[in-house]
Amino acid sequence: MKHNVLLISGVFPPQSDVGGLRIAMFSKFLPKFGWKPFILTSARDPSDPRYQPTMIIEGLPPDSQIMRVIHGTDEEATATLQRNSSISMKLRYLFYPDYAHPPGLLDKMLNETVRLLGSLKFDVIYATYDPLASLTLGAYLSAKLHIPWIADFRDIHEQDLAENFRMKLLQFRWSLRRKILTRKAAAIITVSRNHAAVLGEKLNRHVHVIPNGFDPTTYHPIDNHHSTKFTITYMGRILFQWLRNPEYLLQAIDILLEHNDIALNDLDVSFYGTDRDVLLPIISQYKCRSCIKVHPRVPYNDVPGILQQSCVLLLLTEHGRKGILTTKAFEYMATKRPILCVPNDHDELEQLLNKTKSGISCGSAEETASIIKEWYNEWKITGTIQCNSDDKEVREYSREKQTGQLAALLESVCK
Repeated sequence: MKHNVLLISGVFPPQSDVGGLRIAMFSKFLPKFGWKPFILTSARDPSDPRYQPTMIIEGLPPDSQIMRVIHGTDEEATATLQRNSSISMKLRYLFYPDYAHPPGLLDKMLNETVRLLGSLKFDVIYATYDPLASLTLGAYLSAKLHIPWIADFRDIHEQDLAENFRMKLLQFRWSLRRKILTRKAAAIITVSRNHAAVLGEKLNRHVHVIPNGFDPTTYHPIDNHHSTKFTITYMGRILFQWLRNPEYLLQAIDILLEHNDIALNDLDVSFYGTDRDVLLPIISQYKCRSCIKVHPRVPYNDVPGILQQSCVLLLLTEHGRKGILTTKAFEYMATKRPILCVPNDHDELEQLLNKTKSGISCGSAEETASIIKEWYNEWKITGTIQCNSDDKEVREYSREKQTGQLAALLESVCK
């Protein structure tokens, strides 16, 4: 007999937002482990310019199991106006930041949740952060329905740079609210050992680790890879340079060009879905800028093909940022193309690449240049670059395997 689990997330496919991918993969594979998933999420109004229904994933639960609260720009504007015009609302948002990000959404979801759930019965609730509002809904429904709930953290705000007093204040508010909300959670999950250590100390709780991963039904290696250009591909956004810094790569290519170790016409460095306003000012000062292309975001189903056709897959980090094991890293690994990680995080990401033999982390521009030169010379001779990753180790990060870990945890909290 299957158990029912309610999964709560701020976003869910087909909305093109990487924040919905983790919960989508869990919902796809949970039925294999005896669980029937129901999803409670928000959705953009189709008239909203941020509405991008391009993340089409086969095997997700049917629409009858997905409850969406439609939320648009008009409601956000109304909530913002109320906050700015009312002292009581300002105080509310100060002490309850989950109601403010995004404004108005949590109020609407709380108002509509009972109607949407109807007479459905659940054995357990799983809620994933970000946003904080998802955890509020999880705690609220757990108390109302008298069933246990699990809090999952894809990210933690401690991983981000607090550049000023305002950001430090925001982080303090989020920390305080997070601790209050998770006080009665039956279990807490996160994606890396570093995040688990930070949360464990902050919440004074044991924290389980279920990392991100790849969908084994979507990502496959290809045989006989060949490319007419030496292609380096980065897939995803670059919001801040302190978050993902491409300068080691750019400096390395310039070093190679200066020493005539590489031909500019052979290079194709492509960024997909990257914010042009952030990237273009960075690359403008480098000689290699003419070989760099900035492409718009591509539909989710087009990503595997682009990665598989690339010579090198680029992972960007920054010094001092630990425990950042994004979905991108695992999907790169699954395509069996060599990964170049810059700069070296000297932590879990480097350990992951070493364990799976999927790529190399570089700690300087000179080291990066040396690796690129070696790979470039191999490509000149063979038209490709061999990736001798350990397939058995890579398969450990299958989303199906990780869903089995979640299913076991769901069973344990229900007992």
